Amino acid sequence: MLSLFRWLVRLTIGLMIGFVGAAVLTWYFAVRSLPDYDAQLALPGIEQRVEIVRTTENVPHILATTDHDAFFALGFAHAQDRLFQMVVLRRAAQGRLAEMFGERAYATDDLSRRLGLWRNAEASLEAQDEPTRAALQAYADGVNAWVEQVNKGALGRGAPEFFLLPGDIAYWQPADSLAILKLVAAGASGQVAAEVTRARVSLAVPERAADLTGAVGEPPLPPYASLFGGGARFVAPAEETLSDWFASLVGYVAIGRGTTANAFAAAPARTAAGAPLLANDPHVALTAPSLWYLARMDLQAGSVIGGTIPGIPAILTGRNPGLAWGLTPAWVDDQDIVMEEVQPGAPDRYLGDGGWRDFTTRQEVIRVLDAEDRRITLRESDAGPVIPPAHLGLAEVTPAGYVPALRWTGLSDRDTTMSALVALMQATDRAQAQRAATGIMAPALEVTLADTAGVAQVLAGTIPRRPADHPTGGRMPAPGRDARVRWLDPLPPTAPLRVTAPLQGMVAATGAETAIGAGTALIPPPAGAAAPSGVEVVPIAAGSVLAEPQPGPAEDTAGPDTAPLPEATPSVLESLGHDRDDPLRLSRLSRLLALREIHSRDSFIDAQLDTVSPAARALLPLVGANLWFTGEPAAPGTPERQRQDALALLAEWDGNMGEHLPEPLIYSAWMRRLQERLTHDELGGLATELAGRLRPAFIERVFRNTDGAAAWCDVVQSAPVEDCATIARQALDAALIDLSDRFGPEVESWRWGDAHVARHDHPALGRMPILNWVVSLVQSTSGDGSSIARAPVLGAEENPWAAVGGAGYRGVYDLADPDSSVFVIATGQSGHPLSRHYDDLSERWRRGEYVTMSLDPTLARAGARGITVLSPAE
Repeated sequence: MLSLFRWLVRLTIGLMIGFVGAAVLTWYFAVRSLPDYDAQLALPGIEQRVEIVRTTENVPHILATTDHDAFFALGFAHAQDRLFQMVVLRRAAQGRLAEMFGERAYATDDLSRRLGLWRNAEASLEAQDEPTRAALQAYADGVNAWVEQVNKGALGRGAPEFFLLPGDIAYWQPADSLAILKLVAAGASGQVAAEVTRARVSLAVPERAADLTGAVGEPPLPPYASLFGGGARFVAPAEETLSDWFASLVGYVAIGRGTTANAFAAAPARTAAGAPLLANDPHVALTAPSLWYLARMDLQAGSVIGGTIPGIPAILTGRNPGLAWGLTPAWVDDQDIVMEEVQPGAPDRYLGDGGWRDFTTRQEVIRVLDAEDRRITLRESDAGPVIPPAHLGLAEVTPAGYVPALRWTGLSDRDTTMSALVALMQATDRAQAQRAATGIMAPALEVTLADTAGVAQVLAGTIPRRPADHPTGGRMPAPGRDARVRWLDPLPPTAPLRVTAPLQGMVAATGAETAIGAGTALIPPPAGAAAPSGVEVVPIAAGSVLAEPQPGPAEDTAGPDTAPLPEATPSVLESLGHDRDDPLRLSRLSRLLALREIHSRDSFIDAQLDTVSPAARALLPLVGANLWFTGEPAAPGTPERQRQDALALLAEWDGNMGEHLPEPLIYSAWMRRLQERLTHDELGGLATELAGRLRPAFIERVFRNTDGAAAWCDVVQSAPVEDCATIARQALDAALIDLSDRFGPEVESWRWGDAHVARHDHPALGRMPILNWVVSLVQSTSGDGSSIARAPVLGAEENPWAAVGGAGYRGVYDLADPDSSVFVIATGQSGHPLSRHYDDLSERWRRGEYVTMSLDPTLARAGARGITVLSPAE
């Protein structure tokens, strides 16, 4: 017995020593992959001496003599800090993630292959101009130079994730950068998802579908089923569906979900310093590290500073000595789903507008980790690639005997977007920038510009046009046999309609709301104030998205947030996005900018960080009109008293979605339950799916009984006829019960930030036990999906208020003082979980703080954390 005890002791001690040894060994190899920022390296491919000066926030300032060396050093710096992220993005675009992540990534690879992201990127390399091809090659050489340093010095494979996940690190190619840009373009548009939602709602409630999915001023849509004949059947096939994990391409870019951004600028006459101001904050999925990366580089055209995406050799938003620019995804309808009828017994033939035709087919092999390789057949019609119904929610709207094909502006194999972006960052004024922007094809972008003379906005990208008699106007899938579903020639890149009042005092755009005349706003001075000298003020046409709120509790004396928007230009109306809710954020931004005649950098920061919900300010007076201060006083501790306390708080609330307040949580829970109660009996399970996104225009339409929309308030399964006030009260009671179960019964103690938590998940390791505590960041945050500081919620039952997106990058550029421009990203510059720079900017981001980035190399050296010197190899 004693001998057995001794052996158990020895075994325990041995296991402990082994565990400690393994931990130390793991730590050693993980730490070895941390780059040394104080190094001198002689590298082949460098033409002259280059310095990469790292500031205390680990922002690289690339001091180079030639453009070639600047792009080389940018690739080197990107690879030092974000090599794993770059490899994942490249694999996502190539359709090769399953080689690293196994079965769970197969569906994503399948979709990427069918979209042809890598294939079209590789073909587009020849379409780039010579300076861009040189920049792409120099950038690739810089990335590969770091990979060689990792291999030569045994630097932990370059990132600790590579120890846990299989797969070699192939050398970077110029086409890889084009493929990542294609991937970003695929994530920028949410038109397919919008089409699918409209079709599903039309199938469920054809007579009232416009209440939920229609837009102001649009003609009514035909019932979706009628497009395919009265006997059309819609049967969801039992196929493998795109997993939630892969639907967002492991977190970095969300294909098919759409992205937004804010950008606004003030001309010299509207600024305190007499020089333009410009602000930009693109919204992305929250990940660790962030999709964005700060950098500054010297080019022959001048120094450039701002935000980059690792893998792409361009500063996408930022400033140089004479120009500032910001990008927002334009809410252009650049995608159509075309339903192709398959010939019975011949799956490789489909019915076109002139008869039966053959699909173009090809086969590819997807390799899957720890599983057999899978061979897939890619089919393509005249409309575009065939997308299996298992992807993008298409199964519910695909008629039996049909397959969906995607028509998309991003399918070009002669895409010059990269050349345009490289030229844009080197432009010295708005005229050059506008010429550069004509080369942008996908995604469609609203480019906000500011130079010393003024500001402007340019709608860039391929803007499709549809025939006036298109059966759905591009708002729902349509049968491919109908010749009217073909696109006409796109809007010319130099069309005057693309430029939004280039000499106005102020301009603003908010991403998904942006389009010609439908999502940009020209901001006049405050009411009663004269226009500043030299500034032409163009009146904005009437056409608000939500009507003014009725007088009620907490009414803002300064007026509603629903400022009128410009009328759409009829000749391109069919190309605009179709959403009544999104312009709310633009209206709020327009109002904030109009309240001040003269702006400063600080006022622009305040606007960028605004967390007031215009949806809350518009909806609460309407929904609660018959509930405010009604009924007899109730005893403490009763449900009636809790309801009265909640309503009393909301009555005095100004709509600020601050993380420390209870009112945002009450409002959000109430509206979620209200929308679900209004739609569940008609839509069933679809109502639950739609609960993830509040639709203010629908609720407003119902409570104003527009065209009889109050019929949604009646529960069709019950005998009584419910009215909207009853449904509003019941929804509030249900919300309060839910919140009490989660946070206790004291209404005043609830806190929006306890539920509205932003998780910056590591895309690869964020779901692994124990490791997720190391690699993922969790923060409470303010705002909501309609606030300028956008923070949309998840909508899942476990925590429906979890924030899933936000401004991955914020920048405010002041052309009066090059060193007063400020920037920040959501996490940190490094993608290495053990680096001090992995999350050192995240708390500043949460608090609304920024870092300064100077174009002065002397200031950069003075605060340097490290200087990497690259010199030509002898």
